[in-house]
Amino acid sequence: IAFGFFEEDVKYLFQQAELELNLEEVKSWYNGYKCGDLEGIYNPWSILNCISEQGALGPYWIKTGNDDMLRGMFIRAGLETKEEIQDLLSGKRIRSVIDDFISFDQIKEGREELIWSALWALGYLKVVSSKSSGSLRECELMIPNWEVECSYREVFLGFFRSIQGSKKYYHA
Repeated sequence: IAFGFFEEDVKYLFQQAELELNLEEVKSWYNGYKCGDLEGIYNPWSILNCISEQGALGPYWIKTGNDDMLRGMFIRAGLETKEEIQDLLSGKRIRSVIDDFISFDQIKEGREELIWSALWALGYLKVVSSKSSGSLRECELMIPNWEVECSYREVFLGFFRSIQGSKKYYHA
């Protein structure tokens, strides 16, 4: 697979690095991605960084990008979207329509209905189940793993705190 590792790959890489592997912990941190019918895909960037750091688990993936685009989308989002983000952080699943062919130009336009498509395309969400209708899919979505959840907490809870003073009914 060109964009992720399977469990056998992870075991092999840890073995080659002569590192002890707690597969359940590594799985909870870096597994959970799905592409087509392939499930159980591990984030390769994070696995390689974990091995490079002698097996230390940590949120390596979030440190690879800039959250300005997400910040802008979130700030413009309505209360319902913000509540759905809180639901995700509580371990719940949400339902939304995903556009498989979303472009960065569309995201930059700031259309709120695209936030879930953008978060899915950027790896912040995984599709648990879906029903297709052309390029659009009605999906059940959730946070894929602990590493991404840490990212949500870092990025989105900071957003919640920044708006908390102006929206007294909303709590982080």
